[in-house]
Amino acid sequence: MHDMDLVAFIEARLAEDQEAAEAIDVPDWRSESSWMSELIDPLPSQRRAYDGQFPLITAEDVEHIARHDPAQVLREVAAKRRLLAFLVNLEDKALDGNWWNLDTDLPFKILAATWSDHVNFRPEWSPHR
Repeated sequence: MHDMDLVAFIEARLAEDQEAAEAIDVPDWRSESSWMSELIDPLPSQRRAYDGQFPLITAEDVEHIARHDPAQVLREVAAKRRLLAFLVNLEDKALDGNWWNLDTDLPFKILAATWSDHVNFRPEWSPHR
C-alpha cells in the first residue's frame, strides 16, 4: 500500500502550485510581450534607473519565464493530479500479489521529487534510495 503521507505531500504541493499560478495577474506571458521585453537588460548605453522595480534580466531569462507561465503551470498541475489518481487507483486494484516485490511508492517518489527542496520533503521519499 502506498505511503499516504507521501500522497498527501504531493497533493499539498500541487495545490500550492495551482494557487500561485492562479494568483498571477499578467495577461500575456509570451516572451515578445511588451512587459517582458521591458525587463530585458539593455545595452549599457541604454540603461535607465528602475528604482523599486525588477532587476533587469537577460533575454534567456525572459524565455525561461515565458515557458513557465501560469497556464503552463496549471496544465502541469492537472496532468500530475491525473497521474497521481491513476497511480493510487492502479495500486488499489493490484490485488493479485504481483506487487509484493516492487517498491510501490516509487512512482509517487518520482512525482514528489519535483519538490525535494521543500521543508516537508522526507529523505525516505527520494526516488534514488
